[in-house]
Amino acid sequence: MEAIFANIDLILAAIVVVISAIILARRGQLNMLRELILSLVVGAEIDYGGGTGEIKKSEVMKQVYELLPSLSKLVISENEISNLIESAKSEMDKLASENEAAAKLLNKDNTVE
Repeated sequence: MEAIFANIDLILAAIVVVISAIILARRGQLNMLRELILSLVVGAEIDYGGGTGEIKKSEVMKQVYELLPSLSKLVISENEISNLIESAKSEMDKLASENEAAAKLLNKDNTVE
């Protein structure tokens, strides 16, 4: 017990370093994860089409968990992944509304003029 009290400043510094590393890694992973999820959402939209929202979401969730490293699963919750999927869906819809070629692709009408 004396050893703990004698080195409390070193122990606290180590804890701060570990927490900082987790936060920085998480931020980097979330940015990468956003891009990955957008790609998976677009792929699911093309594969499954409209009116299959729950199927697409569960398929994307499954793919994300297969691709996510084990350590990431500890710091990124299922709820957060679900929110990222919803955000990617909104981003996809926005892109489709602003880009005619993207809209045609998502509607499975691949005849771009």
